[in-house]
Amino acid sequence: MEVVTDELEIIKNIKNKYFIPTKSDEQIFYDLCFCLCVPQITYRKNKKIQDQLKSFNFYANDIPLEQLYITLKPTRFYRNKTKSLLNAKNKFNFILDVVRSNKTELEKRKLLVDNIFGFGMKTSSHFLRNQGAIDLAIIDTHILKYLNANQPRNKKEYLFLEDVFRNCAKGNGLSVVELDMMIWKSQSGISWDEFII
Repeated sequence: MEVVTDELEIIKNIKNKYFIPTKSDEQIFYDLCFCLCVPQITYRKNKKIQDQLKSFNFYANDIPLEQLYITLKPTRFYRNKTKSLLNAKNKFNFILDVVRSNKTELEKRKLLVDNIFGFGMKTSSHFLRNQGAIDLAIIDTHILKYLNANQPRNKKEYLFLEDVFRNCAKGNGLSVVELDMMIWKSQSGISWDEFII
């Protein structure tokens, strides 16, 4: 992938604005909601769902189960995603402790995968990337297409593909998050102006 200097500057600005370790509890909470809703939904649809959750002040208020179902209905597996959101909300203090700990990115990811329903390798990598982690790969359809690879079937395969992707990033003089953003942008059809998490 050819690295365009102007685009790289945009990516660095977005990274420095949105993927930072100094967010408020509420910002982290809505990042969490966004990442848990990502599977099998477009960025634009997910953004609308997050806007609805914010309008209900889901961070501070309980939302009736039926209302959450209605809100998440545009996504696939909306019942499981509702369960994931409620579980994550109940364990939010634990999640905050993990995010704000001095543990490595890999240690934080392991804690989330092992303890939070709905957090696999991809979702936890995405969430931690949004909190400033720069060396975790989100092995999604975009990266699989870039690597010409199949969906990882287990953690070992995920870690292998992550290492391959990490080496690709280094070979291009980029961090993992920078190459990931370039690939996502080129394949998603989302403009940088729309990119607000």
